[in-house]
Amino acid sequence: MRTLGKRVYRKVSRVRIPPSPPERSLELILVNKAGIIKMNTNVEELAHSFNVVLDKRISAKIKDVQETVASKIKERRNYDNSPHLAVATKFMRAVITDNFVKALYKEFSAEKPFEITFTRFESAETGNYIFLNLDTESREKLFALSERAFQVTRGVGFEGHGGLAPKYPYDPHISVIKLETEEINHALGLINKDLSNLKMRASAFEITRGQLNDKGFGEFPVVATINLQE
Repeated sequence: MRTLGKRVYRKVSRVRIPPSPPERSLELILVNKAGIIKMNTNVEELAHSFNVVLDKRISAKIKDVQETVASKIKERRNYDNSPHLAVATKFMRAVITDNFVKALYKEFSAEKPFEITFTRFESAETGNYIFLNLDTESREKLFALSERAFQVTRGVGFEGHGGLAPKYPYDPHISVIKLETEEINHALGLINKDLSNLKMRASAFEITRGQLNDKGFGEFPVVATINLQE
């Protein structure tokens, strides 16, 4: 569950991070939004995502769409597909999660709530995902937040796994489902909900850290929440 290990931090001095996952001695396991990648090394690097917390009403609508499509076409992701709106994702060892959280808390704890407007469900440019996209004003807001998040966490982790450049440039959206390219048009035809101009008041950020459960399934428990100031 994405709420596992959740903390709400009001002062930097109170930041406490859940214990690090057990170290893997023979292989590096990278859990990211594109899947699980294994490398032969003795260092574990995990995906850490800084997200806008979604309104429960919005999440429920998106989950309903996911279930509708997945009832007819197989979801291709082998990790938690719960709806999320990422602002920035970085890769780092669990032992420096604390540094990541503190930097983001310092930058965003005084942030004011803001509005997000969704547009429509569309095929991603990669051709194998369906995205719920945002309007121009919301995208500009997310781009600005993302730039700030990367600036204040410079030197903490990497923007791409293994210290490489990110595979794709940042593009604000909510991933709905991953499919084979030839299944996308069929899937879009199954979606009977129109979320155009649906608005959401963003009132909190969350930080998640990727990990594998005992069955090798990728999960993204929340390790910190930053409530925005009214």
